[in-house]
Amino acid sequence: MQWVTGEAFGYANWLPGEPNGGCGEPALGYIGVIGSEIPSDRWNDYPDSGTWQTNSAIFEWESDCNGDGIVDYGQIRSGGLADVNDNNVPDSCESFISGVLPVSGPVEGGTIIAITGSNLPESPVVLVGGLPATNVIRVSSSRITAVTPANLPGNVVISVGELIAANAFYYRPECGSDLDQNGVVDAGDISIILLDFGPCYQAPLATAAPEVPPLLDAQALPDAPRRR
Repeated sequence: MQWVTGEAFGYANWLPGEPNGGCGEPALGYIGVIGSEIPSDRWNDYPDSGTWQTNSAIFEWESDCNGDGIVDYGQIRSGGLADVNDNNVPDSCESFISGVLPVSGPVEGGTIIAITGSNLPESPVVLVGGLPATNVIRVSSSRITAVTPANLPGNVVISVGELIAANAFYYRPECGSDLDQNGVVDAGDISIILLDFGPCYQAPLATAAPEVPPLLDAQALPDAPRRR
């Protein structure tokens, strides 16, 4: 038995006498256990046959991109290394853009945006919709700020060197009546207005509670005149 790469096992936990290649079990067969009498944590080679039920498999993760002597996959699963994009590769070992804020701005440009990610380049060239941004500042390896240039309305790509974030920023059109922001005033904008068609709702004004006269102290009242 060996890994599919041809490497020998560096760790093994076979049952005594296994793997034995018996019962038609191929040299590169399956690994698992069968029957309650066999400990579930020991290995046995299985034949490639539907008459035997394989319920276990062994996978090896050996990548150690940061060279700390610990398998990256295990550190990700234990929470020791971040993996924002969930690709089983530590964020510290790859470069990517994870977000852009704010997500929109006016067509005349001038919006200060913050680009976040991992291992962002030290001397970044930021393009917004293919046009160079200004005042580009690399705050850290995970954050860059820049100012958007003027551009046409619509969604645009933001790139930092070779890193690309598709449709990461929306240039709002100058027309304030374009409520759905699709670059044209059309029936879609009218339908938005019709949603609120009619008199505006006004909450009723709160009325003051009537004052309750204080309780009179009988001892404080003057003596009433007596009839003779």
